[in-house]
Order: sequence, then C-alpha cells, then structure tokens
Amino acid sequence: MNTLEAKRQTLHIIMGVFIALMWHSGVMRPIHMLGVIIVGGIASLVQSRRPLPGLTWILQQFDRPEDMKVFPGRGSMFLWIGAMLAALLYPRDVATAAILIVAFGDAVPHVLSRPVPKTIGQKDSKHGWLLLGTTIGTLAAFAAVAAMKLLSPGFAVSWTEAFIGSAIAMVIGAIEIEMNKQPLDDNLLVPLVAGGVMMLMRAYLW
Repeated sequence: MNTLEAKRQTLHIIMGVFIALMWHSGVMRPIHMLGVIIVGGIASLVQSRRPLPGLTWILQQFDRPEDMKVFPGRGSMFLWIGAMLAALLYPRDVATAAILIVAFGDAVPHVLSRPVPKTIGQKDSKHGWLLLGTTIGTLAAFAAVAAMKLLSPGFAVSWTEAFIGSAIAMVIGAIEIEMNKQPLDDNLLVPLVAGGVMMLMRAYLW
C-alpha cells in the first residue's frame, strides 16, 4: 500500500469512530451530520472550481488525485451521508454498529493489503484478494462492534447481529467490486446493508 492510501484509510477509521461515538453518546444528531455534509459539499464545489490553498494541501494528503479533479473529499462526504442515513433509518445501537462496520470493514483490508497468491484456490490474485479482503473486513468490522459492546454495557446489538451484519455487508461490497458495478459508494452502501440486515434479524429471528 502506498503512503497516500495508508493515510486515507487511517483517516477513514478515525472519522468513522468519531461519528459512531458522537452518535452513540447523544452528542451528535442527524441535523449536525447534515450540517457537516452541507458545509463539506459547498467546500468541495468551490475547491473543484477554484482551488483553495489550505484545503488543497489537506486534500493532497488524503484524497485520491482522480477525486480531487471531479469530487474533492468524495470518500469523507459519502461516509458522513451513509452515517446520517443510518442514524435516520435505524435505532441508535444499530446505527452505531453500522457506522463502525463501514469504518473498519472498508478500511482495514486496504491497510493490511498484500499480494495474494493464486494458490488460495481462486482463479487469480484479484479474486483471491476479494475473498481475503472480505474475510478480513468481516472480522475487523465484527471486532469493532464487539469492542463497542464490551465497553458500553447498554449497547444492545447482539454478537450474532454484529457478525452476520458485518459479513453480509462485506460480501455485498465485494460483489459490487467483482462485477465492476458500483452504483453506490461503499461508504453509503455498507452501513445501509449492515443496518438493514440487523433490523431484519431482529424482526424475524428473535
């Protein structure tokens, strides 16, 4: 992994944990998230047309060059949008878990990325990485929710909900990559899928 991508994924985790903790503690509400999205959207629009020196430097440290040209701050914007939608659609504990799942499940596989040998039983190294990345992402996302559950006694997401929600969200994300069709950014797709799966489990399994 190059230095830029390492910094991007580290920021992704830090930002996701911040949003999750602020939402879970009641400090942050959806209206606050909307405010961040609006301000960020305006800054992104201005930056794409007339680059601002300070913002340009920040984006150079964390943003992909292709995003800087078209949609500066794209990843962070979609993370906030995904978090806000989760907060609006799901109970507080489920939304918190969904945000943690996207924060860790999406970033950790990239941080730990290494060339994957063809010998793992897949057609090629790309398919092998998708399988390994999905597994790492699931375990990382589950670990993050498990840590939240252990550190916050009132956190009502069960171990089963955490694991299955993480696994299905990661699998859906991997399928999107494999098919080269990504109508939704992972930062938007993953928390919605994870939260939806956990809610379906509560409605029909318990």
